[in-house]
Amino acid sequence: MKKITVKAVRKFDPCFDPIELDGIQDNSKMTLLEAMGLGCVDDADKIWLASRFMTKLQCRIFAIWCAKRCKTDAKEIKDYIKAIEAYYITKKGTKKEMLATYWAYRAAYWAADRAADKAAECKVQVNKIKKILKERL
Repeated sequence: MKKITVKAVRKFDPCFDPIELDGIQDNSKMTLLEAMGLGCVDDADKIWLASRFMTKLQCRIFAIWCAKRCKTDAKEIKDYIKAIEAYYITKKGTKKEMLATYWAYRAAYWAADRAADKAAECKVQVNKIKKILKERL
């Protein structure tokens, strides 16, 4: 697994310098999975880090997983999630099918609640990121 450096993290302009964390120095290197296990980093910051260093496929798997966790009865949102998953993950959908559901999804999305801001949900998301990273996609 690729090692992440402090310099690489700084390129994304984090809200604090990584060397402010206990045990992190300018020359520190670690895998993203190792970073997910750091006790000195809160879960919201782990999600921020993962979103910048996971592969595109890992990000899509995580995004679809998050979307499926949202409690909604909106058919438009459910249809769009299925279309995205079919196109990007299972490779059984077409771009045309995915785009056809987009605008209905978008309208429904803004009407739905977002659970990702809750601390407990962040903890669950970090655990899912760890599982995705262990799959070595």
